[in-house]
Amino acid sequence: MSDTHTPTATSKKSTTQQDDKMTDVDESLNDKKTEQKKELSQSELDQLRIEDFKQALKFIVTGVLQKNDRVLGRAWRKVYQFRSNLNAHILLTVAKDVLPEKDYSHLKQILSQVDKSEDAMTDVDDAQTVPDKVPLPEVHVFLYTFVVIYLIDKNRLREAVELSNQLVETIDQNFSHLVTVHFFSAKAYFYYAYAHELSGTLASIRPTLLTAFRKATLRHSHTGQAMLMNLLLRNYLHDGLYEEARKLIDKSPEIEFRSTAQLARFYYYEGRISAIQLDYSKAFDSVMTAARKAPVIAKGFRLSAYKLAIIVQLLMGEIPERSLFEQLEFRTQLKPYFELTKQVRIGDLATFKDVVNQHRDLFFKDRTFSLIQRIRQNVIRTGLHKISLSYSKISFRDICEKLNLDNPEDVECIVAKAIRDGIIDAVIDHEGGFVRSRQRDDPYTTADPADAFHSRIKFCMDIQQQAVKALRFPPRGFLDAEQQDKREDRQKEIKTYVAHHTQKDGETKDETKDSKEEKKSE
Repeated sequence: MSDTHTPTATSKKSTTQQDDKMTDVDESLNDKKTEQKKELSQSELDQLRIEDFKQALKFIVTGVLQKNDRVLGRAWRKVYQFRSNLNAHILLTVAKDVLPEKDYSHLKQILSQVDKSEDAMTDVDDAQTVPDKVPLPEVHVFLYTFVVIYLIDKNRLREAVELSNQLVETIDQNFSHLVTVHFFSAKAYFYYAYAHELSGTLASIRPTLLTAFRKATLRHSHTGQAMLMNLLLRNYLHDGLYEEARKLIDKSPEIEFRSTAQLARFYYYEGRISAIQLDYSKAFDSVMTAARKAPVIAKGFRLSAYKLAIIVQLLMGEIPERSLFEQLEFRTQLKPYFELTKQVRIGDLATFKDVVNQHRDLFFKDRTFSLIQRIRQNVIRTGLHKISLSYSKISFRDICEKLNLDNPEDVECIVAKAIRDGIIDAVIDHEGGFVRSRQRDDPYTTADPADAFHSRIKFCMDIQQQAVKALRFPPRGFLDAEQQDKREDRQKEIKTYVAHHTQKDGETKDETKDSKEEKKSE
């Protein structure tokens, strides 16, 4: 890797209109190419993708000059859309055009071990490299990041870890102070952590991530802060360090999440931490917000969020709505959780244990088994609640038989705790060994309906506040072509109006002066 420099921008007056035109042209070209790709050979397809790659590099130059992350994001998406079709020939062809000889030789040595076909290297060797080429830092990080992605997709984890380590070290030493590099450096750190996670060495990169997060905070890199915060939280949760993750959230400065996907990920991690720490109300709000903000195409993430939300809602003593389980895209995956919810609603402890044992492997895979173990108390409470409604007086032994409890001696303590928590309204007769239920009052004479309406109104107000915060406005002083023309026409009208009335006022003053002179002469 070589040290590079950033070019001086000759003009920073760029408009979003130009960006939109570039987007329309880009999309139209992509549609035409998609229709043609069905009839092209592999070499011709590779050539088209090389052209797309080079077009993305032009977008990067434009984005650097404009200091516009939207253009940089367009460059990333243009190449990422054919990620599954990347190969060594495409990467080396582009690298030979933009990288110096030393960096190109390094990449060729790595990729030649992955793709050992001679055709992938022969065509690239025909071109000649220019030794003194110095690419943009953004292009350098962009290209190396896609090489890391390619290595991960090919399951060459050792090479991916080594190359990502070198890339992160180069960013930290040479590029971290450049504002326009922050967008691509955040992507580089993501795949750096992903490669280490697949290799089983995630804990070893925690000091590097903490250092990078501190630097991103000092340099006010919002993109880097959001990405590194989520990577650190995932790192802590992977090793079960929930207390350290909570301290990181509480002691870190407030982060401005400009990416909805990163914000959804942050809410999901925060919800998981709160659930482990018994703050179920906050956990449920965070997880549902994550599911709502997640992109529609992120089905796996939304499924994980819904699974966690179901467990947390059961721990809160509530039953999830049936519509949540009837979503067509998630109906099969949520079936074990639906069975679990059904047994909690019934209050049958024996059947609940059977369901947990039947789907134990799935719950371990989803990392929800430890939370599901807590639901056992809720099943017992539900059973007690139904018993208190059905019987005005019942003995401890009968309660033990109906709830399928293992130890009859624990029944009295369980009933006493349920009475203290307000689950049932009853009185314990210790001498007689039974429980006497009290007559329940009308719920509409209590504050329960008001509390329910308050929670719903609060939920709607929170959504409204988040929608207001998520509003995006054009840059200050920005006007599109149509608005600019209207503004110029309006200014001309004002100038014409002012000139006309100025001239008219001058004539009026002259007439008044002449009339005064005539009166004096008379």
